[in-house]
Amino acid sequence: LGENFHMSVETMHVDDRGNLENANGLSREDLAARQVDYLNIACDDPNVKMVPGEDPTKFLSKKTGRGKLAPKWAEAHDPCMCAYKVVKLHIRVAGQTKVEQWGQYYGMRAPFISYHRKLFCWIDEWFGLTIDDIRAMEAETVDITNKKRLESIAKAEEEAAAKAAGRGSFFARKTPAKV
Repeated sequence: LGENFHMSVETMHVDDRGNLENANGLSREDLAARQVDYLNIACDDPNVKMVPGEDPTKFLSKKTGRGKLAPKWAEAHDPCMCAYKVVKLHIRVAGQTKVEQWGQYYGMRAPFISYHRKLFCWIDEWFGLTIDDIRAMEAETVDITNKKRLESIAKAEEEAAAKAAGRGSFFARKTPAKV
């Protein structure tokens, strides 16, 4: 879609219960236009499948003792962190407003809930990591991603060269000649 599509997500993590009015520093215009949607990782949401092993209502951390969240856990659980997210979606097509509303509500809500459930239920994997541990993991991820990217580019170039040479690719279909 090129310049007809733009999406951004800004996140601010705050040690609170979701009661800041403008955690992300929005302009007056953006504040007036925003729609607030509270997401609760411990509540059933018909649009978000509860994955076995990633259910915060059943998970109990061995390292921290946190877990088995009740539906209203955020009202009394300590510590409590809120992830304030601002999703901006701009689409220049017919039906733009409806598409933007759908994308912001349905398109982002499920991944956010799913991601934060995983983050909570995987706490024993990351709790206690040092900044050096995290930087080492980031560097490893960059290396893996770059390797896969280069392999993908090489494969695409190889397929393009094979196609140009008339050999086609493994997945190419040939139309039978008319007899």
